[in-house]
Amino acid sequence: MSKSEPWHAGFDVVDFEATPLSELPEDDGFHLICPVDGCEHEAEFDHLGEVRESGWTKLSRKDAILTDGTTLKEAYCPAHSLGDTQEMVTELREGLGVPLDTQNQQSTREQDKDEYAAFEFADGEVTLDGFLLTCGCDACYRQEHADALGDAERDGWVSGQMVGILADGQMLFNGRCPEHR
Repeated sequence: MSKSEPWHAGFDVVDFEATPLSELPEDDGFHLICPVDGCEHEAEFDHLGEVRESGWTKLSRKDAILTDGTTLKEAYCPAHSLGDTQEMVTELREGLGVPLDTQNQQSTREQDKDEYAAFEFADGEVTLDGFLLTCGCDACYRQEHADALGDAERDGWVSGQMVGILADGQMLFNGRCPEHR
């Protein structure tokens, strides 16, 4: 991958601006890729529980939705998982890989907006534990907790942009409640 290509180059991702809501694919698990230069390890998981039980670590906050509904994320494969060993830290410092989410950080993050001031975002590694959707419509304070985005969508919610991972491990999404779809 060259420096000018996006991190998800080579994958068929959904263009949210050009795709009508009715044509968005249904949530269908996770596809993980390892960000270490030269590593071609990839893996697919049906839900976050499987990711937690695998040898993959440091799941990235950034994501892209593939056209088959799979959420594409970066995470370190079992061969490059970050442990407490000094050897791995030394290899990273020598350019073997770059810690996730230090690349392409924007100065104005979604979670810094006033509407998310009531949420405590993760500061470091947390165990992922489901999803929290908030309604992005003005003066609507509804929230929906779900194990999978598909569960919330079956209840009439529309998931939108991922805002961040909360301290309790839930992935926060800005969406629309059934009343404001």
